[in-house]
Amino acid sequence: MIAADTVIDMHHRIADFEFGQVAHHGLDLRGAFLFAASGATATASVEFGFGDEGDIAKLGGKLPMNTNGGGLSCTHPGMYGIFTLIEAVRQLRGDAGEAQVPNCKVALAGGSGGWLSCIGVAILGNEAPG
Repeated sequence: MIAADTVIDMHHRIADFEFGQVAHHGLDLRGAFLFAASGATATASVEFGFGDEGDIAKLGGKLPMNTNGGGLSCTHPGMYGIFTLIEAVRQLRGDAGEAQVPNCKVALAGGSGGWLSCIGVAILGNEAPG
């Protein structure tokens, strides 16, 4: 079993890198699509990236997250990660219907497994870097 502080440290390192890349390249992140077996899982993933417990409030509702409803409302076959990528691509293509995030050009898709002990994150965009 991996210690809880190791898992939290891993989430912080990944989030620091990914969000650092977004900031470094001046990208306008418009959506985050994360593994969500429960509301608490998605919240924990965001909080690991933004600081301490309760810091999700720093986003102030400005970053749409899991616009497909997440694992509980959309589907959860046990390996949800591909669905974060699918929803990010739907948003980037403008194919998300009523759930469309306006002007979505950059999205973050992430998945975790093994009781949050392994994490994969991708930053996707619909324009060539320049």
